[in-house]
Amino acid sequence: MRDAITTEVIRYEIISAVEEIKRLFKRTTTLAVLYELNDFGISAFDASYNLIGDAPGLPIFSGTLNFCVKSCVEQVGIKNLAHGDVLTTTIPFDTGGQPVDAALVAPIFCGDELIGYTALKAHAGDLGAIDPYPTSSTDMFQEGLMLPAMWLYRRGALQDEIARLIKANSRIPHTTFASFLAGAASLRAGANRITATAKRYGTDTLRSAIDQMIEHGERVARAAVEQIPDGCWEIVDYMDNNGVTQDPVKISVKVTVKGSDLIVDLSGSAPQQGGPINSPYPGTLSAARYVMKALTTPLVPANEGHFRPLKVIAPPGSIFHPLPPAPTFLYGWTELRLLDLVPAALAPVIPERVTANSGGDIAGFGLYYYDGESGRGDMAGGADGIGLGAGCARDGQSALIHNAESCCCNVPIEVQESKMPVLFERYELRTDSGGPGKFRGGLGVRKDYRTKIAVTAISMMERTKASPVEGVAGGRRGAFNHSIFHPDSDRAEVRGKAIALLNAQDAVAVESGGGAGWGSPLERGVESVLKDVLYGYVSRESAEKDYGVVMRRSGDDFALDREATLALRQQRLADSVT
Repeated sequence: MRDAITTEVIRYEIISAVEEIKRLFKRTTTLAVLYELNDFGISAFDASYNLIGDAPGLPIFSGTLNFCVKSCVEQVGIKNLAHGDVLTTTIPFDTGGQPVDAALVAPIFCGDELIGYTALKAHAGDLGAIDPYPTSSTDMFQEGLMLPAMWLYRRGALQDEIARLIKANSRIPHTTFASFLAGAASLRAGANRITATAKRYGTDTLRSAIDQMIEHGERVARAAVEQIPDGCWEIVDYMDNNGVTQDPVKISVKVTVKGSDLIVDLSGSAPQQGGPINSPYPGTLSAARYVMKALTTPLVPANEGHFRPLKVIAPPGSIFHPLPPAPTFLYGWTELRLLDLVPAALAPVIPERVTANSGGDIAGFGLYYYDGESGRGDMAGGADGIGLGAGCARDGQSALIHNAESCCCNVPIEVQESKMPVLFERYELRTDSGGPGKFRGGLGVRKDYRTKIAVTAISMMERTKASPVEGVAGGRRGAFNHSIFHPDSDRAEVRGKAIALLNAQDAVAVESGGGAGWGSPLERGVESVLKDVLYGYVSRESAEKDYGVVMRRSGDDFALDREATLALRQQRLADSVT
């Protein structure tokens, strides 16, 4: 069957089914990082584990789900699957994440024929790790409950043993298990929608339409790769540390384009680490797939064909392909660096299609509490906006979630205050955080918390120290990320990855990084610099130091000193030549 109209109708019926899973999950889960932040990935697959529909929340989750499905099915045996089943697993090397990013898989049947799977991976809450969110774990067994593929539901019946096991291994058992129940119900609803589509058109027509979708995806992706000049480009950066030792950790990305093939070689990166920044191979591949999609077919719904031109080389035993029992809880921060470095490597050859580096983080910060007397407890926090990198013809955008979480949202302050015993005292753009350039990098944010009772604070930040990666074409890097425990006191302490116990009325400030600039700051229009100063984006001191723009106070504002600016810029240019 090759009717293009029917194929397109089926494509969007599948996408609609996956979107229904997303809506149901958000409406029934009780964890704020799921219904507000969208800390999950949801997809549908055919019987051969090919991606056929996607409703991303956290995009770097979605590319791991085919591994989750394949692992679950192979462990329990495909012949043992039945209508109404839901499987779950938390093994990081199968799911491409951390144990608390639990995967759920539901088979799709049309009559007695297995025609595909719906799958979901979500941050479930807490599964009994050494800390509520480990930042210094040294093996996988410190990071939470390890569940091989198991039936959560068997032929529609909840398995009581697994339910009790999950609850017994959680600090917040009811909230955590509610996420499993919400995910399972949502997956089965989506599977029923796809079954209805198969009955309407017939399984042969459905399979033919899927084949045509995937063939088209590969064709358009390869055509886009062919627009990139052939060649090989390499870039090196460093993680701050591995969470246990303080030595920087090398990240090397070599990008090769050969015709319609794109190869990402990570062989030059550090070996697997003793701290939790290792990225399991499914997660590494997912991050590379996301970059591939953004560079080639960003506006087309994803399917398996879009990723067939991509090859990822990550040697076993390396930071991008660790082996058990390596710790992986902070894997996402290593993948964030990968997402920034692939475009940075290609910037010299496709400048119109990529931007300078972003703030390089999600400014991750969380809070956890548990009241033993009432039995109440919860977790809150998540991602804050960073500055994005400037482009070849525009400034970077400010206070946006890192593109690795581009379908996510920051959790509103009102929601966090209603869920957690905290008070927010400040939330504002961070002056001078954007990297100087002809086009300025976007600004990060500052957010100040104050606790009402004792809580556990968890800082999960990277890119807090100097990096060799600057902006593009003479632009400079933006400010770095960090959290400040006890700001404005003699106990002030700046941290990146850290867990701390806070007492009532203790304060924490989170400062997210800025994007890098594009082009020489001395080429930025003086009127643009003046506006930046008046808006509070750039300080008067930075205007003179970084942009060579001199200002004099005029009443309550500033005015340009054009003669002094011209002289200063000419001197700076002469100094740069000599």
